[in-house]
Amino acid sequence: MADAGRVWWEYMQHTASAYTTDYGINFANVASHNHFSLGRGGVVFNAHAPVIKLPAPAVETDYLGLLAVLNSSVACFLIRANSQPKGGAANITWSRTFEITGGTIAELPLPAALPTSRGAALQELADAQLATSPDAVVAREALTRDELDVAREEWHAIRRQMVSHQEELDWEVYGLFGLLDEDLCYHGEDLPDLSPGERAFELFMAQKLDEPGADRSWFERLGIVPCTELPAAWPKPYAELVRRRVEVIASLPALAVLEAAENKRRWAHDGWAKLEERAARRWILDALERADFWFDRHGRPTPTSLAVLADEVSRDEKLVAALSVWTGQKDVDVAGALGKLVEPESVPYLAALRNRESGLRKREAWAATWDAQRRVDAGSDGSQSGALAVPPEFKEVDFVRSEYWRLRGKYDQPNERFVAYPAAGREGDTSMVVGWAGWNHAQHALAVATL
Repeated sequence: MADAGRVWWEYMQHTASAYTTDYGINFANVASHNHFSLGRGGVVFNAHAPVIKLPAPAVETDYLGLLAVLNSSVACFLIRANSQPKGGAANITWSRTFEITGGTIAELPLPAALPTSRGAALQELADAQLATSPDAVVAREALTRDELDVAREEWHAIRRQMVSHQEELDWEVYGLFGLLDEDLCYHGEDLPDLSPGERAFELFMAQKLDEPGADRSWFERLGIVPCTELPAAWPKPYAELVRRRVEVIASLPALAVLEAAENKRRWAHDGWAKLEERAARRWILDALERADFWFDRHGRPTPTSLAVLADEVSRDEKLVAALSVWTGQKDVDVAGALGKLVEPESVPYLAALRNRESGLRKREAWAATWDAQRRVDAGSDGSQSGALAVPPEFKEVDFVRSEYWRLRGKYDQPNERFVAYPAAGREGDTSMVVGWAGWNHAQHALAVATL
């Protein structure tokens, strides 16, 4: 493969032994903040998603303690200070992204004691939130409006608890690094949940919004309502503690630097509605790839029109319920919904229908290179070994539609779920005719012959 000018990761190959581990801490190569997560084995990442592994006999609690420090505002400050900026808006410092390397992480200082208990609490909450996410609900096939509404309330409640525990973690780490002369952690059993906008640094920022030149970007871009007063529902000891935190931020420059928006977790997400829509879409598309939709009772591949497919789907209660969730309509138009789902995931069966002239020329170049590679592999053309031409990569302009580019990419690799057969509709049914992209070459040829 290297003879064609490609390297191993472009063929999605990997060395599992280099990454597979019982535990690991994963983080993004480029990010605006520190987002470290615990991996419990079985997941392989490439060079752009580094993994931290502790030497044996490290156990889960060792990872949780380190994970907590790495996710603190102190670590965020140090990472940003020692990493190269890479993307993001330069004028909005807290959204600036950085290239985070393993070398930078290896040089981070650690306190003498690690906040293992706080790390365990946050991990427990993270696992609980994952279990109530739309993907998890959909995976349980609990695709009803009632089930999702219950999960949504639990998901948001857990998120507020995570915000609260993360805030306690930051202040605990300040103490562990000796940055405070007093204990500013809350030790009561009634730790209140927090929403973005209610943390000490946000209260401090909100109180200064009326000053000339105040930066409102944190609140405006994240959709956070500025809060200058402590919530009345807070326990009195907690309210007094937060008030003291605000005073310390105002009086200690070192704390003011750490308690700045650049170093605090944003808790930004796409919103439950979008997460739910994506999860429902994936589940429906997976269900539409069931064999009974694409093979007859004799096992022969069967292309079908969207109208016929809609008729079959209408008899599947789970699929109809999922379509109702995805569209937000109680009485869903099955045929219309399937059209919106299937068409963007379909690519025409002929190259001339999906590639422009420039794309067809590139296909010819690729075909010539692979033919030469096969001859070299077979030992029939040793003269070309190591000197094969590198085919040009495909670009969006090489495809008839942007959807085909999204599905095929720079190597024109089939990633679509369905195959489209334009102009193959029958009299009385002019809806789009599609097949399953999972058919092998023989099955596909047989399917085309039946059209």
